[in-house]
Amino acid sequence: MSNKKITITATILDGNLGDGFESQTDAAYKLANFMEAEWRSELEEYTEYEVSVCVDVQENTSGCCSDMEIIVEDDDGNRDIDLESEIEQNISTENELWESFCN
Repeated sequence: MSNKKITITATILDGNLGDGFESQTDAAYKLANFMEAEWRSELEEYTEYEVSVCVDVQENTSGCCSDMEIIVEDDDGNRDIDLESEIEQNISTENELWESFCN
């Protein structure tokens, strides 16, 4: 059994969503679910890897938050920086997913 893993994490600050939502917190959770589903779909080709995607929502806050983080580990738990870079170049960015979510 393979222990290869791809992990993507990101954080949404609900106060950063802007105007136009009845509840920014509800919208943030819907956006988080949307992002998780999209990234999982985009990673389906990596069948030999266990894929974990987690988008956290910070409620009642706004400001600067970090971008998504991608970690790829081989069977021995070592990071595969080249594959991390490849995935980062090939999956949707947070901004692209935001645009899709809003449309």
